[in-house]
Amino acid sequence: MSQRSTETRSSSTLSCISTSASSSSSCSQPPTSKQNTDSYRMHAGKEAATNAAGPFNVDEFLEQCFPGTDRKAFRSIFDSRKRKNFEELLREAKKGRKHKSEKAMHAPTMKALQYAYDVLAGDGHLTELRIDNTSQQKLSGDAEEHKPAPDLAVQLKASPEKRWTHALAIVDIKPDTSKDTPRRDNEPVDVEAPDQIHDYATLAFQSRPRCYLLGFALHGHISRFYRWDHSCVIYSAWFNWKCQPDIVLEFLYASSVFSNRTMGIDSTVVPGISDIAEGPLLANAYRFARDLGILDGQKALDLTSLVVQSSAIVVPAGHDDASQIDKVLHAYGTNHSERAASPAREAKHTSSSDAQVASETAVGDERGDEPRDLSLVTVSRKHSSRCEARSKPSTHIYPTSGQNTTERFISLGTALFTSSSLFGRGTRTWLAVQDTVQSSSRSIGTHDLVVIKDSWRDADRFSESAIYSKIHQAGHTFGVARVRRGVDLDGGERHSVHRTWAEKLNAFREVDRYTHRIHHRIIIESIGIPLSQFRSTRELVQATKDAMEGHRHLYEKLQILHRDISVNNIMISVASQAEGGAKGFLIDLDYAVFVNDTRATSELQELTGTADFIAVELQLGNYIGNHQPYHDLESFYWSLLYTTLRHTRTNRGPLYCDSIFSARSGLGKLGFLSPLAQAALSVDNNPRLTACLTSFGRLTWESVQIGVRITHSAAMNCLDAELKKPGWLEGDRALPLEACSKQQISDAVGENNFSKEMHASGLARRASLKRKPGDGEGEGQEEEVKARQQPRQRRA
Repeated sequence: MSQRSTETRSSSTLSCISTSASSSSSCSQPPTSKQNTDSYRMHAGKEAATNAAGPFNVDEFLEQCFPGTDRKAFRSIFDSRKRKNFEELLREAKKGRKHKSEKAMHAPTMKALQYAYDVLAGDGHLTELRIDNTSQQKLSGDAEEHKPAPDLAVQLKASPEKRWTHALAIVDIKPDTSKDTPRRDNEPVDVEAPDQIHDYATLAFQSRPRCYLLGFALHGHISRFYRWDHSCVIYSAWFNWKCQPDIVLEFLYASSVFSNRTMGIDSTVVPGISDIAEGPLLANAYRFARDLGILDGQKALDLTSLVVQSSAIVVPAGHDDASQIDKVLHAYGTNHSERAASPAREAKHTSSSDAQVASETAVGDERGDEPRDLSLVTVSRKHSSRCEARSKPSTHIYPTSGQNTTERFISLGTALFTSSSLFGRGTRTWLAVQDTVQSSSRSIGTHDLVVIKDSWRDADRFSESAIYSKIHQAGHTFGVARVRRGVDLDGGERHSVHRTWAEKLNAFREVDRYTHRIHHRIIIESIGIPLSQFRSTRELVQATKDAMEGHRHLYEKLQILHRDISVNNIMISVASQAEGGAKGFLIDLDYAVFVNDTRATSELQELTGTADFIAVELQLGNYIGNHQPYHDLESFYWSLLYTTLRHTRTNRGPLYCDSIFSARSGLGKLGFLSPLAQAALSVDNNPRLTACLTSFGRLTWESVQIGVRITHSAAMNCLDAELKKPGWLEGDRALPLEACSKQQISDAVGENNFSKEMHASGLARRASLKRKPGDGEGEGQEEEVKARQQPRQRRA
């Protein structure tokens, strides 16, 4: 699927210091706007169906979404007269006679909701909100006839913000009840309306840091509520919103007062810089980063635009250090008789009776034209209190006493990377400078810059910052990114908005279905540029080799496997002296595992990584066993080959790259590994880089086809041998993909046939692939895998 970036449907260059995945660009003709819109909506609907929970009884939905809120308190604000006025306003919202248009419903619905918000804020205790008609808003890159925008959006009344993607909540309106059919998991039916509202939610999460998003759909005279977070979407059963206005008022009131009235917006990231004194610091740091090439590819911004697009980012006090990892490894690292799941997956005490699913449908009113709802999901009250009180082990690491200072940073413009997936890690990264730097009279240096990585980590796993702490526990590890500190933003609070709703849902299931996630933020001190922006091909190979050295240290010294080597997780150092001389380093350790942790056995058998760069043996799906270091080393080769084909001129062309990497089964890569295919590839006027690919490719072929596995020493030596030879070009920078595309590609078109033929032959079973939770789309990577099933259980 084509890349979709924040605030736009069209492809754009995402500067890398990113710590997550991106997708391969295609050289084929781009789809039309209508095709893109339909495709996005279908994808969003299917993704939501896989991670959906509901329908919940309306009262249950409100209770679970807004715990601890006195939802009935709105009655003290809305007396009988005001409630009657609100009900009369709702009844005026009727569909138009011509084509049963919903446009006629916009104005009266806006009037009714605005009336409710004004009354709620009338006593001065609640935030003043406004309702905007956003039905005609159009995102950049969309054709005039396709406006992917909800009908209404909720904004702060005093805010000048008009973009619906930055709204506090969204409202979708349809003229009749026939559009109210939630998509079942993988159900290939026409569910346009639900797919639309999930697509809106996806764009809203991309455009602004959020903990959750609220929305409600008004379809004819019925309505249902939605709540999205990075684990799941929950939705209520439908109700007649015109005959039951108190339910609407209860929702509006509870959503306004819950979570300090943030309505799901991440309050630790404030868009725009309001302090005029910080303008010079921002301008100097931005200019320095651009001159250094860190922000290469981004449009130059004037100070006014820069102040608007930058954000103030807070990293709370605390640090996830390595103490928890040491404790767990001590307990599980040597005693094989104590094999267990991750701490948060210890045996559950909830019986099947704890979760009650009522096979019933909502009662229809006298109109008789309501859609038949799915089975209501209800939570047994007698078990809910016990569930809340039960202490469930987790990998949460509480702040240590040595890290007691909250730090504030200013981003240099917009986020460098934003995940395009609604569910999962939701990774977002910024290049930033600490606000305390402005008090210094010296000029900005590389050491003043940091990368802030924001993600929703799997609560069952060690935090990424704790893993970094373990790696650098005995001093800086060559070839691995340096991290100052990291912290979970939930503060250990069970009902914090910085935790997803999955924990509550899973508590009433025999087997966890939804991945519980905790909001995590880390400060990365290593500054780099992506492989796709290499300043010379020699630098590209050096960076790959030094990152491989870091990988060797992780495995041989600490028994850590990265498991997600890809073009976006190998960075080129901007200041190699700060990295101990390393020209490149590894990032993104979210899915790293400790091999000597006996609990990790099942994880080592999971298919994890970026599809384009996963080892062929794993991708074919017929390998049964643990993830091994030679699988990661093979991924280094595919990353080097991919970057070369896309950003240098070769005798093949970019379409040849597609023929190798486009097949999700891995057959394209398997076909290329033949000595004949490798020998036919050469880099124009660059015998040294050609030799690196040939020698490294030979080791990969022997590992895959003969079983002579790649070792760190062999892989690094083959690259080092070529690096020591003369003949490397100087200043042969990475070419943009467009420049590479201008060369003759007739050979590439012919070569593309071999992957198609091999794919059709069925020589290997294709693994069931899905995007790794939280990873988005951009240059270099496409589908990410995080299959929870054991290899024998994976679907063909």
